[in-house]
Amino acid sequence: MSSGKRNGSLVPAEFQDEAFLAKLDPVVEQLKVDVPDAKYERKGLAQLILQLRQFMENVMGKNGIAKTYPKLPASLFKDFRPDGAIAIIAARLHQFKKTRGIRQIDWNNPAMRRQVLEIVNHCRRELEKVKLIKQPVILLHSTLAPEEAARMKEAVAKMGGQLASGEEDPNITHIVYRVCVCVCVCVCVCVC
Repeated sequence: MSSGKRNGSLVPAEFQDEAFLAKLDPVVEQLKVDVPDAKYERKGLAQLILQLRQFMENVMGKNGIAKTYPKLPASLFKDFRPDGAIAIIAARLHQFKKTRGIRQIDWNNPAMRRQVLEIVNHCRRELEKVKLIKQPVILLHSTLAPEEAARMKEAVAKMGGQLASGEEDPNITHIVYRVCVCVCVCVCVCVC
């Protein structure tokens, strides 16, 4: 799956491609067992994936209004196992619609934005429970200035990450170093 050049928009034709739809077959079969009243079929599931990913990009992405909410990792949308991420997400979205009495999620409706963000976070928690998403463990390198470290601690907490206990922590997933920006000044001397 690719996204539009630098703007994050997805290419709908890729979600209608027969090769992609065929990969959804095991997921659809499992969903028929797990949530039979959802009546998922592969084109509908492909459309659901497209809409969810585009919602996350529009609302939670680089130019979104809810950037503090982390998007679901794109790699999860390549998990076509019957008990994988796509199946879990589809089941949670169906449960959301059922409990709210909604026939269809209006992804572009600003009035529903908070509810959809809520369900994305619910999906994230569910995926964390089954260890398909791991919380990032961040080491703030000692080169960071105290004010930078404080800002980073706040950002890590907002995004649901954890701070590493020290440099020896085996669970570290990211290290944040101080960024040093050097400015070069060129001096030209003219001799007449």
